[in-house]
Amino acid sequence: MTPFRLRRRIPLIRPPFLQRVFARQKTEELRTRGAEHDALISRKRTQVAERESGIESETQVSPVETLKSEIDYETHARACDPKDFQSQVLRTPNGKPVGQDQVDWIIDAIAKGIAIAPDDVVLDLCCGNGAITDPILARCRGGVGVDRSPYLISVANANFERPPDRLYRLSDALEYVQTTADTDRITKVMCYGAFQCLPEETAAGVLLALRRRFPRVQRVFIGNLPDLSRAGIFWRELGSEPWSLHDLKRHDTHFGTWRTEDEVTKIATASGWCTEISRMPAAYFAAAYRFDAILTPL
Repeated sequence: MTPFRLRRRIPLIRPPFLQRVFARQKTEELRTRGAEHDALISRKRTQVAERESGIESETQVSPVETLKSEIDYETHARACDPKDFQSQVLRTPNGKPVGQDQVDWIIDAIAKGIAIAPDDVVLDLCCGNGAITDPILARCRGGVGVDRSPYLISVANANFERPPDRLYRLSDALEYVQTTADTDRITKVMCYGAFQCLPEETAAGVLLALRRRFPRVQRVFIGNLPDLSRAGIFWRELGSEPWSLHDLKRHDTHFGTWRTEDEVTKIATASGWCTEISRMPAAYFAAAYRFDAILTPL
């Protein structure tokens, strides 16, 4: 019987060139794993950045809020020249006050819209400094201008008031039409460039109070309303990114609420008024994207 012999395992010795091959393979494997790890980290960072960006876009102050915060009508008016009536009320396309030809078109449109007659007595709601109101009151027996700005009313009193026929009062528009006792003599009403700046409920309340409390009013002129259906024209002319519909529907901006003709008609009808839409001549600086509404009792 052949005796059992222990055999010692001889370690495998690879030739040097094979060792280099295996080393390169290991290195490539580590590099691949490292690249995959870096790619994963990059994707995670991108996802985090996108989430943070989404949160920021939801919470950041919109351009409308910035614009709103920069506009203080009272302070702006006080900073203008006391005789620069158009700049005081921000009637300044391209940063410059409109010319007299533009002002004349506005006055003519109002006079035609309310069919001004010598025996009329006119109420101007949100009259500002009275620069547009006074030429209208000069064509009739007179009337009253109402505005909530202390400074603008002081300008109106200093430059245009002629008691007892042409008067200017410091008051909120809705408060005035709901509380004044001076209702029976008013035959025509105007509100130029300000109706869109009233909150929706306030705007409706003004029209309702005029219908219920002013029995002799035959016509109401609401002028210079921003046309929602033509808002794109305005933004193209301005060379700026258009606002969202949500922002266009806000009353508390420089432009006020943008509405379609049908939306204005709906508000008026609900308050007992029939609506006729009119537009300014093409040469008027805002003719392409604003319109006027002429109301008569239903």
